[in-house]
Amino acid sequence: MKPWQPLGIDQTKLSVAADVTCPLANVIEMSGNRVKELVTDVSRIAAIERLLHEQVDEIGNPITKETRNYNYVASITEDTPGFLGVDEYRAAHLGLIDFPDQISSSGFAAWPWCFTPTCGTTST
Repeated sequence: MKPWQPLGIDQTKLSVAADVTCPLANVIEMSGNRVKELVTDVSRIAAIERLLHEQVDEIGNPITKETRNYNYVASITEDTPGFLGVDEYRAAHLGLIDFPDQISSSGFAAWPWCFTPTCGTTST
């Protein structure tokens, strides 16, 4: 049986400088500012979503492969300061039956919000 992950992936130890600290507050603030900039610059996203769905065996080899395209729109709003809303739409009103293996994905447009300074305190 062949494992799915590359050989030795867990054997490599990356080097890090022992005497360097991470300025966490600065990283959170700067990434939060970039997310706020994203909300300002891109309040509505329209795209063609390309879905690749594969069924794999117990060691990760593809058994079946299916590709579908969907018209996709995401709307980002900040009606109340610090509270971001993300709505996603696909052109067709799809039920789970319309997706391969009845698996639907949603919420990906909201991932950048986890980098806002208020995440975990006042963001939704």
